[in-house]
Amino acid sequence: MYDIIDNKRRAFLKKLLNSFGNRIQRSAFECLLTREKYEILLKKVEKFAEEGDLIRIYILNQNAKKVVYGELTKIENEDYYFI
Repeated sequence: MYDIIDNKRRAFLKKLLNSFGNRIQRSAFECLLTREKYEILLKKVEKFAEEGDLIRIYILNQNAKKVVYGELTKIENEDYYFI
């Protein structure tokens, strides 16, 4: 999830996150990632983040439950979730 004030930077982050997962709300993405993909994404986000940005990454383990009401989107089936 993120809160980025600048429209251009926000659009860049949205595009980046779309390449790793699915947008589930305006500023929230759900990604199923291997450890390698997670490391790549984390490095890109670390380079991108500036003072004043708020970017949250939640790592969920295999015990996490997900309940969805409404239409599901297609998601890869890999090892790690981050939202």
